Amino acid sequence: MQDKFEIELRYGQDFSNHISTISDEKTEILPGGETVTESDFDLSDSVIQEVYKRLVLANYLGG
Repeated sequence: MQDKFEIELRYGQDFSNHISTISDEKTEILPGGETVTESDFDLSDSVIQEVYKRLVLANYLGG
């Protein structure tokens, strides 16, 4: 059985924008200051696999 790979990515000014496969949520701060949150946000398996592959190739667990 394969382990589940989940990510939480924070980006933008003050890292206030985020994408989370843990909570299935995407939050974005728009230029006017308005906050938009999308619940039930889902990344495709192919996107998650690509993120995992790039992390492995970047040796994210390395010292």
